[in-house]
Amino acid sequence: MSCRFIKKLLLLGLMLAGSAQAAEELTLSDALNKALQQNPTLLAAGQQAEAARGRQQQAGVLPNPEVGVLLEDFSGDTGLSAGDATTTMELSQRLELGGKRSSRVAIARNGTREAELAARVRRLEVIRNTRIAFHTLQVAQERVRLAREAEALAREVHQAVQARIEAGKVSPIEGARTQVALNAAERRARLAEREVVQARTRLSVLWGGESATGDIAALSPLPVALALPPEDTSNSPELNRLTLEVERARAGVQASRAGTVPDITLRVGTKREAVTQDQSLLAGVSLPLPLFNRNQGERLAAHAELNAAEANLAAEKLQVDAEIISQRQQLEAAYAEARALQDGVLGTAEQAFTATQEGYRAGKFGLLELLDTQRALIDARNAYLDSLLSYFQSQGALDRLLGRDVTVSGDAP
Repeated sequence: MSCRFIKKLLLLGLMLAGSAQAAEELTLSDALNKALQQNPTLLAAGQQAEAARGRQQQAGVLPNPEVGVLLEDFSGDTGLSAGDATTTMELSQRLELGGKRSSRVAIARNGTREAELAARVRRLEVIRNTRIAFHTLQVAQERVRLAREAEALAREVHQAVQARIEAGKVSPIEGARTQVALNAAERRARLAEREVVQARTRLSVLWGGESATGDIAALSPLPVALALPPEDTSNSPELNRLTLEVERARAGVQASRAGTVPDITLRVGTKREAVTQDQSLLAGVSLPLPLFNRNQGERLAAHAELNAAEANLAAEKLQVDAEIISQRQQLEAAYAEARALQDGVLGTAEQAFTATQEGYRAGKFGLLELLDTQRALIDARNAYLDSLLSYFQSQGALDRLLGRDVTVSGDAP
């Protein structure tokens, strides 16, 4: 790249690439893998999905048969013992009619899909948060380097001014001004180092609290061209979740209809008379009469829930479309700003500071001009880092909104 700042920013990465991996460093891919393997909420989401699969299995199980024993005509006036009583043994089986079992299985299957989607959504959130935390740490480390460089420059300027003061060329007031600027530069360096510690902590939380120690890969450069993902909402987690809610509501309507059909209970058994000891077979059928409870309230509620789910899906579709447009605009704006700073402002600020610094030594410029160009250079460098971080944040948010798993597609920057 043309400007020296970008070359310095990439220097560490180039040196590591040419040293045949002499030292281990944490890359974005490493951070994502650790987060996906060790994030506690991901483990919990996986167990929730497993629990839903268990409920789906249980939903398809048939009702258990029932065994009954009835003793009659013993003790009391009969004088018969329980062993001589009239004994009836019965086996009954309830038969679910109207599609109750299939409706129950459909609802449970939908619950499994919702739990699996929730686990996928959590995975996408962990990926997004890890990408943002990793890039934030990279930027924080770069700010430390720049703050130390700015501190060195401020000290160099202060020493040059002190030399001119001792030579009687400038007023001691200029020395006080450069001392203030040096103190401010030292403070910015301390704050930058504190931000690195905080950024490491935020990253380590995403993979279960293990400290994010060691070297972090150099800051990823701005891509040569902006690649916007297509506005395909077919994998949108929010829309998929509400679509499953609509399907679950439809299954609920079907289940409420099935509830209007009474179940039949079949009974078979044997009976042994107390006196004659004769044995006979028994057979019977029973079913409830739907005189009062025809599941009317449940049917009304199921239809209302379906209407609500469909309305929520339509509203969310509009919201997601609007958010996609907004995130794409933010991504384009952040990229354009970073590109403008990289290609123009940074180089100009560096050239202006170098020229002013040389001119100050030669007596062509005053101290205020030198401090102004130094401040402009520091501001330009930090503005570039801000826009670069904003670009990575918008990229992660847009991928999460579209449901893009960069660990699968390999599109992670």
